[in-house]
Amino acid sequence: MTSLAPTTKLYSTAVWRHITAAAKIASKPSYAAVAYFGSTGDKLLPLRKGSKLVVDASLGAVTTGITDPKALRRLHNRGVSVFSMPLLHAKVFAFDSVGFVGSSNASSNSATRLIEANIAISDTKTLKSIREFVMSLATDSLDNDVLDWLEKRYRPPKIAMPSVSDDVHKRLIMQIMPADQQGY
Repeated sequence: MTSLAPTTKLYSTAVWRHITAAAKIASKPSYAAVAYFGSTGDKLLPLRKGSKLVVDASLGAVTTGITDPKALRRLHNRGVSVFSMPLLHAKVFAFDSVGFVGSSNASSNSATRLIEANIAISDTKTLKSIREFVMSLATDSLDNDVLDWLEKRYRPPKIAMPSVSDDVHKRLIMQIMPADQQGY
């Protein structure tokens, strides 16, 4: 008889392809805490009904465009319980038999531009710990009234994300912006 030992794997390319796939095939509710949730967050993280999602939907995150309440509403309308935790910076996800812990926010920048890394975990004790961690943060529920209020205050990001220079030494030169213009 063969036993399946828990596995751990690092994903450092196309990390959202793996997270999205795990969310899509989940047969049970999932648990996620992801700091920032952009306008494509609900497509990157297509959670099923009954799932729990904690994000930073604070006024600061919404008015700078790093969390989009419209994407949160789309999940809320599908039966996902959505919560806000200001100053959240965690990125943890627990699906049926796999979890991810890493650097990836649910945003198009994370999916297409940034260098991200996530550890995939299948250990049942660690998955249980991720679920418990998410639930410990799930204290401030976002209902329709709160989402309405946040949507009125949402402002898309004003400044594009810094990009690598076209210069010959592009690996060394980044566009530098003052902290108050970075959307944080």
